Amino acid sequence: MRGKRLSMKELGGLRKSDSKYWIESINPCVKDGIYHLETNTWFISEDNENGFGSHCDSVLKEEIKVYEYEEEIVVKEYQTWEVIKMLTENSKLKFGVIPSYGSSKIPRCIASISEGGSIVWGDSNDSIYLSEAHIHYKWILMEDEPKQVPFIEAAQAFRDGKDIEVKYISLCDGEAINRIFKQSSTKGIMQINDVLTFYLAIEGKWFIK
Repeated sequence: MRGKRLSMKELGGLRKSDSKYWIESINPCVKDGIYHLETNTWFISEDNENGFGSHCDSVLKEEIKVYEYEEEIVVKEYQTWEVIKMLTENSKLKFGVIPSYGSSKIPRCIASISEGGSIVWGDSNDSIYLSEAHIHYKWILMEDEPKQVPFIEAAQAFRDGKDIEVKYISLCDGEAINRIFKQSSTKGIMQINDVLTFYLAIEGKWFIK
């Protein structure tokens, strides 16, 4: 899917790599779609039928716009009966319930095996038994969360070429949000539309990918 639009300065810093780019064009000779860099300055489409230079007139006139391309990750969702079955077979698994309201896909409550061997869900202060009453809930399998690090350590890791992630609560609507800062073809340039604020630096939970 389409990510951040690249500036002329960013285009000038690109180098040939395996990275993909999303192109939007009103130039009839260049079709919209996914492209890659055949050289440091020449974009070519996946079918090799369209190409253009990174500093051609159409780019300068904004007839062709270059965006970072981000692969859309599809996360498998499980039904409640599947969660109960899988937890019975493997007590080390944990599942997060997907909120039934709003656009957030970040799970709020976790289903797991309790110390007493029962299947429960909820937070540490309010756990209830998972049963057929929750049959319409949707769940995702939770992976072990990486170690949280201070912001300065995450920033240094990004400087050294690693992707980093921040999780925080939106000040607008209280939704839980996670954002990933990815390396682009030019080291140190972030693939993200959000502005890094003091709030994210101080209140966010930072992880190194």
